[in-house]
Amino acid sequence: STATAVPAADKWFAPAFVKGADVLLYGGGSIFQHAPVMQRQLRLLGQAKQQNPKVKIGALGVSVGPFKDDTDKAMAQKLLSNMAFVCLRDESSVSEFEALGLDVPHIVAPDMALLLPKLSGLSTEKPRIATKYVGVSLRHSRTDDEVYAHMANMLTQLMVADDAIKVRMFQFCALPHENDLALSSALLKHVPTDLHPRFEDFEYSKQPLDFYSGINECRLMLCVRLHAAVLSYAMRTPFVVYPYHAKCTAFARMVKSPDKYLANAVHLPLLAEMIEVGAPDQFEAYEAAVAAAERHFQLI
Repeated sequence: STATAVPAADKWFAPAFVKGADVLLYGGGSIFQHAPVMQRQLRLLGQAKQQNPKVKIGALGVSVGPFKDDTDKAMAQKLLSNMAFVCLRDESSVSEFEALGLDVPHIVAPDMALLLPKLSGLSTEKPRIATKYVGVSLRHSRTDDEVYAHMANMLTQLMVADDAIKVRMFQFCALPHENDLALSSALLKHVPTDLHPRFEDFEYSKQPLDFYSGINECRLMLCVRLHAAVLSYAMRTPFVVYPYHAKCTAFARMVKSPDKYLANAVHLPLLAEMIEVGAPDQFEAYEAAVAAAERHFQLI
């Protein structure tokens, strides 16, 4: 068997890669949500079936919905009816999928990104460094003034109390119109200027393991982006979730992270404790969660 990965930029505009494919897999993300995107996917699947009427099409680690209107829902129903199987990554997607009334085998399991440390041999043991890094992940269009103010207030108090704390700003997205680092300046406006030198950027990398390693060096992660939380959990780095979407809370609860680690519940003493001694109760189900993520591959 031969597997071919297709660069994201080529998925919709260079469909020649489907020629002769026996199996076509969608790998992760909130890709079954908006009608225009799904319509392009439907055309791609049509081309794959023209080239090989017996091609099997499946999806791993995906979210379904929420849908803005009936047009989105109808397009999802049409697209997903082509699937031989669907592996969902959150319970809300299960509800959305089952509401479509499709006779397609499906299961739910934690995000596949939990598997990469195990598959790559990357250790989750914390390095011995004097700096106490607090990582921050923001997200374009999902970070408002309330989030900036809450996060800046917590960071300011932590940094004033402990000179060893520095903040690492993670750039998960480098697209010009959605650049995470462009959000850093908005956060810094809420932070005293004398603390600014203790903020540093962790720039985007095409190597996923760079992010895992960078997060592993942090004592604490403050996560607006879903995958900042997923990677933090994968590396056993204590994390706080700012749930801009139901899927963020759904992930935290799927891995049995207590609700006290959601942003609307955390308080300064808890954050200080997470930095100094970790958050053991956040990872009590770690082994089971990683094992459960392997279920994504059962239906293949």
